[in-house]
Amino acid sequence: MKSASRKEYIARRVAQELRDGFYVNLGIGIPTQVANFIPEGMHVVLHSENGLLGIGPYPEPGDEDAARSMIGKLDLPATVADGAAAIRALKTYPGSNGRVGVVGFCWGGAMVNRLAVAAGDDLAAGSAFYGPAPDPALAARVKARLQLHYAGNDPRVNGTADAWVQGLKSAGTSVERFDYPGTEHAFHNDTAVARYNEAAARVAWDRTLKLFAKTLR
Repeated sequence: MKSASRKEYIARRVAQELRDGFYVNLGIGIPTQVANFIPEGMHVVLHSENGLLGIGPYPEPGDEDAARSMIGKLDLPATVADGAAAIRALKTYPGSNGRVGVVGFCWGGAMVNRLAVAAGDDLAAGSAFYGPAPDPALAARVKARLQLHYAGNDPRVNGTADAWVQGLKSAGTSVERFDYPGTEHAFHNDTAVARYNEAAARVAWDRTLKLFAKTLR
């Protein structure tokens, strides 16, 4: 039996032991695959080694509708609260220097902004890629250094950018805004052939790494 097949077999077998209503802690590695084999209709809350609740199966690559459906089922306030709690927990991990950064794309980019609001000074830095901004009135709560990346052809997201950036600057927050002319939403996603822009993605990622090098080390 090939290694990949053995791992799947183990994950499937473990999933058979789960029962509706279970809270289950999953370690790193094979255990994280168990979520893919939980029977349809069974409600199980999974707790990962990194402290995240509610982990579920991954959608198939390229199945954007499935991904959107899964995101739409999330309790957003609870998800933000869990994220902020995870940030606080990471600061206390053995070997941690107490500085935590987050990066996100699209919905995840919006989550970076929300976490910056919710986590306050627990978050050191965040890099948000083409994520819709929250209410500018919340900008004063942000203490992290932010980097915001916007596609050139993305009016839905970009329509929220100006007020958010201005709110952050007015609040004295360190924020950098980068626009990438001629690019589409999700230009960093190399699985979306029609949208991926390698040159812009490389520049944006290099900027993100430099931000984290300055703020997290």
